[in-house]
Amino acid sequence: MSAGGSGITASLQRLRDGDRSAFADIAPLVYDELHVLARRQMNGQPKGHTLQATALLNEAFERLLRQENPLWNDRAHFLSAAVCAMRCVLVDHARKRGRARRAANGERIPLDDLVEHLEAGGVDLVELEDALVAMSAHDPRMARIAEHSFFGGLSAAEIANLFDLSTRTIERELKFARAWILRQQR
Repeated sequence: MSAGGSGITASLQRLRDGDRSAFADIAPLVYDELHVLARRQMNGQPKGHTLQATALLNEAFERLLRQENPLWNDRAHFLSAAVCAMRCVLVDHARKRGRARRAANGERIPLDDLVEHLEAGGVDLVELEDALVAMSAHDPRMARIAEHSFFGGLSAAEIANLFDLSTRTIERELKFARAWILRQQR
């Protein structure tokens, strides 16, 4: 993820001031970057997934556009909100499809293997969402970091830049997040 950008900051300020047309100026400034994130996320989904990266991104943009009083401060804050919106789209899509937790061959995936299957693209997004919601009640920052890794497909370095933390701190938080998710599911 790239840093800063006065064009987006000015447009975000206009949006905060109530100028809804500013969203049209924001979209082109971050679309390519967000499309990369959406493609990463869709590459991790099982084959035959009915959403494509562009559809995921468009639905996420629609969710962002529908927010009543967006208070995004800067590019990083907006991109973080977009990752959250993509998470919601994917989870809602999984819920609508009523997917049970299953591997590609139809066998159930043990919860103990959540992280391994997540990284292999075979995790149940609804269960991951439930785990992140529970984590958020315990440690909101760790949950947001995990969200950006699992749903945004961001590297530890990209998350560190976004959260203004060291890469080592992010790596440690992700390690704890994975362990926490596995421990909660036992």
